[in-house]
Amino acid sequence: MKTWIKKGADKIIGCMESADESYHAGEGWEEAPNDWNGTSGIPLTWLDKDNRVIPEYIRIEKGIQKDHRGTYYDIKTRQQQVIDKLDVEPGENLTKEKPLENELYQTFDKQKNRWVIDTKKKERAKKEERLNELDERIREIENSQARPLREKELNIEAEKASKLLKEYQAEIEKIRPERNKLEAELKSA
Repeated sequence: MKTWIKKGADKIIGCMESADESYHAGEGWEEAPNDWNGTSGIPLTWLDKDNRVIPEYIRIEKGIQKDHRGTYYDIKTRQQQVIDKLDVEPGENLTKEKPLENELYQTFDKQKNRWVIDTKKKERAKKEERLNELDERIREIENSQARPLREKELNIEAEKASKLLKEYQAEIEKIRPERNKLEAELKSA
């Protein structure tokens, strides 16, 4: 079986085989070596002087073909992406550096080529969490006031109910300054 190849400006543009040993493919076609293992579309730089396909590992060694295979991480989402093909450029949005473990608030620093903790985001998240805790506590206290208010209105243990309402109000007043300070800081940031 004979193999014939046709070369374009920078790649193989045609490939055919013939069982007829006397067949000649015609003008512009060259006979390939018996052990030719290429296909149409491969770059001419992958061929040696005898039109044999240079093995992949040698193409990589000589810099003919780029090898960026491996595990990468998106610098915005931290999502892992695997590049498993040669000549695939990872792009500006990917890095080989693995994100920090167990750290939600991180960003990729391109100058340092590493992941760093985003202290502003982390601090903001802590403040938001604390604000939510304080708001939840105030809601709990306000819900707890319903029964003493009703008892006070119905004059059932009114003195005890009034004392309890004052305690609830004092607790809310104790919480409010910290809550208001956090809310103001979050709005101004």
